[in-house]
Amino acid sequence: GREMGEMGEIANLIGTMGFPIYACIYQYKLNSELMKTISELNVTLKGIDVRLQHLENERDIINETK
Repeated sequence: GREMGEMGEIANLIGTMGFPIYACIYQYKLNSELMKTISELNVTLKGIDVRLQHLENERDIINETK
């Protein structure tokens, strides 16, 4: 299956490049994916912040008219 092919590819890379080089490349890939996820979450949090500010402003306007 696909997992066996990936494992064979990993074993081949370790055999040809050595484990430390493979580990650095793998760590770089994971870091890149993590940075992308953090960036996407940051955009989401900014959107939530804008929505909360809007709701707080509406609440303040309603409270001022009471």
